[in-house]
Amino acid sequence: MFTRRLFCLALLCSANIATAHEFSRGNLHVLHPWLRATAPGQPAAALYLTLDNRGDAAETLTRITTSTASGAAVHTMSMQGDVMQMREVTSLAVPALSKVAMAPGDGYHIMLTGLRGPLKVGQKITLQLRFKHAGTIPVTAIVETQDHQP
Repeated sequence: MFTRRLFCLALLCSANIATAHEFSRGNLHVLHPWLRATAPGQPAAALYLTLDNRGDAAETLTRITTSTASGAAVHTMSMQGDVMQMREVTSLAVPALSKVAMAPGDGYHIMLTGLRGPLKVGQKITLQLRFKHAGTIPVTAIVETQDHQP
């Protein structure tokens, strides 16, 4: 009985670790990067994460690269009446002692364009996030279900 409970506890802990992943360099942390599965032929996908600057100095995300797509850039999205406006931003400020959350809906996301194939649930993709001061942080994002809610 004890062994079975211990096994169940281990499974629960490993499930939490698998869904809550973090990457860091110094005081800059990248929390839970994820994106949704795509349909065959779909040319683009939005990737979401949270940038957590735990340091006393501001930081700036300046570049994103990945082998999964031909392009990767930060976009901002907002609704102007009934029309969705999406614009690429050349850099993203992360103020000292603050977080910038990228989530579905209004706000920021990373747009991957020119996908090299469909993204399947459970697949992991790698990105390199380049910051002005922290340098490059390698990140692994997990493809999650269409109905994923952060």
